[in-house]
Amino acid sequence: MSLNLRTAAGTRANIIKFGYGMYPSLISLMVVTYVSCDRLNLARQLLVEIPTGYVKNGMYKEALSVFRKMLRSNVEPDGYTFASIITVCARLGAVDHAKWVHHLMTEKRIELNYILSSALIDMYSKCGRIEIARGIFDSVEHTNVSVWNAMINGLAVHGLALDAIEIFSLMGQENVSPDSITLIGLLTACSHSGFVEEVFKRMRGIKRLFKRYSHGQKCFVRFVISAKRFRWLMP
Repeated sequence: MSLNLRTAAGTRANIIKFGYGMYPSLISLMVVTYVSCDRLNLARQLLVEIPTGYVKNGMYKEALSVFRKMLRSNVEPDGYTFASIITVCARLGAVDHAKWVHHLMTEKRIELNYILSSALIDMYSKCGRIEIARGIFDSVEHTNVSVWNAMINGLAVHGLALDAIEIFSLMGQENVSPDSITLIGLLTACSHSGFVEEVFKRMRGIKRLFKRYSHGQKCFVRFVISAKRFRWLMP
């Protein structure tokens, strides 16, 4: 290890030790230092880790700023980094950023897995573009329940209860088992619609499904009480 690299490593360790590991200016300095030491792998690792750290701490604008620095430094983001940045766009509700990030993914030929597919659907839903979210859902694989959950919850938040029920029905046709998140999404769909009675008629067997999950069952009971449909609690 060269003297410069040892100095850089020691500096990075002290930055973290004294609690300054998330400061954008120091991160940029360390990235430049690693690049000057011809250690692009370390620069890339730092830039990949930092956006995720920012997201976890709710520092969304900072995460986006570091991501831009990452691109300017010719450090290629991977799927893991994009998953974090997609979350940033979703939290900010910034559709322009969302489209930019999605375009970058396509341009860099990032392969979609269920994590990225779910994240994209969630991002566009939270940015108010539910039609784009539905288009993505229709174009990706549906083998993982997370993808279905993202679509159902997105439709539910937009008050599209019948569309959410339609997606739920398709789950059964494709032999994908719902989980507690799926069912909570359905309850959200019901609570945001003006026709809960009609919705429940379309959801035969819903009580049986909720009984599989203790958390889902509690949510079901709370929903029934708030909707004043106490007869739904009957066996």
